[in-house]
Amino acid sequence: MSLSTAEIKSYYFESACGLWLTVTSGKVTDCLPDFSGEKEMNADALTWSALIVALITVVVLFVLIQRMNRYKDDLRCAVKHMHDMQHNEELHQLCLAIRQRYPDLCGGVDYELATGEQGAYVRKWMNKNPEPDREQIQRMLDELKQV
Repeated sequence: MSLSTAEIKSYYFESACGLWLTVTSGKVTDCLPDFSGEKEMNADALTWSALIVALITVVVLFVLIQRMNRYKDDLRCAVKHMHDMQHNEELHQLCLAIRQRYPDLCGGVDYELATGEQGAYVRKWMNKNPEPDREQIQRMLDELKQV
C-alpha cells in the first residue's frame, strides 16, 4: 500500500485546545473537534482557589445571615419587654429586683417576665445563672421596697 503525494502532505495534529487540524501543503484546511476519545478535564490552581473562595464566601454569608436573624429576634423580644415594663408597675419592680441581684442580665434577652393571677413572675429564664424561685423573688422585691 503506497501513499500519494497529497496524502503525504496532508496530516493531522492535535492543537492545544483539543481540536484536530488538517494541514495540507502548509495550510489549515479543516478544523474538527477530537472525537477519538475522552479528554481529561484539568483544573489549575487558580480555578480551585476561586472555587474555595466562593465556597467560603457562601458559608460566611450564611452564618452572618443566621446571626443577624437571631439578633433581630432578641431585639424584638427586648423591645416588647421594655414596652411591657413601661405599662405595668409590677413587671417594672420585678425587673428592677432581678437587675439588683444580676446586674449583667438584660430583660427580654436573658429572661422574660409576665403577669398572671399571682402577679408578676419569670416566664422564661434563658441564662446560665440559677433562676430565682418565687421566695427569692419575693425577698428581692422586699429588699427593693426597703431601699
